[in-house]
Amino acid sequence: MAQAQEPTYPSVQYGMPYDDYAQAPGVRATWLQAFERCGAYAKHVRDHEPEPTEALILGIAAHVLTLEPHVFDERFVKSPKFNLRKNVGKADAAAFAADNADRMILDPNQYDAVHRWREAVWSHEDARALLSGHGANEVSVWVKDPETGLLRKSRDDRHVSVYGDKTLLVDLKTCSVPAQHGKLDGHIANFHYHTRAAYHLDNATLAMPGQWKVKFIFIEKKPPHLVAVYPLADDALEQGRRNYRRWLHDCHRCEQTGKWPGYPGDGEEMSIPSWAFDPDDSEPSTLNIGGEKLSL
Repeated sequence: MAQAQEPTYPSVQYGMPYDDYAQAPGVRATWLQAFERCGAYAKHVRDHEPEPTEALILGIAAHVLTLEPHVFDERFVKSPKFNLRKNVGKADAAAFAADNADRMILDPNQYDAVHRWREAVWSHEDARALLSGHGANEVSVWVKDPETGLLRKSRDDRHVSVYGDKTLLVDLKTCSVPAQHGKLDGHIANFHYHTRAAYHLDNATLAMPGQWKVKFIFIEKKPPHLVAVYPLADDALEQGRRNYRRWLHDCHRCEQTGKWPGYPGDGEEMSIPSWAFDPDDSEPSTLNIGGEKLSL
């Protein structure tokens, strides 16, 4: 009996179902980000997949409806309205959940919201051009890291061929802050979108050498669901690259040693934020007693 061949890397897969990608080996940027806290936390996240939050479920639904509408009904279902204040309503909701255990359930408001988001994206001229041009959606990429040898993987929302060997890596994001230029910088940094973008961009470049650029499509969650398209600046990408390279080396060290350390216990002093201190005052502190000021 012939032995199964080991997969070769780099590897690029088009049209792979998400579940197959998720179960395949490889280090994802979303998990690697856990090393920002410590190795012990990263190991916990790896070994105990957290339940998806409502925000994550809605984000996934928006991606699927916008980029893979043909599989939306396979992965999501709209629930009826149940009166959860009554036992019969609770029983009906439980029965509906059991009947749809293989799909993510959206309540009517959530279901309507993700459809409005999709409509807003396709109504935006620049976003529509990125999504309807020559390219491919949901591209799965695997590469071997040249420094650590770790297997890296990423799933890109969309690749758009521009001209020659130039390709855009399009990243679709929902946001709870205004999608105005200058308003999103903190949002990008807090969620490490720049780090994930650098990771995905470098994976794509290793797998398919050429000129790659990142463009974000942001959709505001709140009405009127304004949309904006921005390229990511080179300095942000470079900082993201430094972040993920540091975490990749932390990951490699943990896997090599079998040690996943928690927070360092070096006894470093803790303080309080600058805003918690009294305003700086050049005058010495005084105490007023019976109209007489005494220096402290």
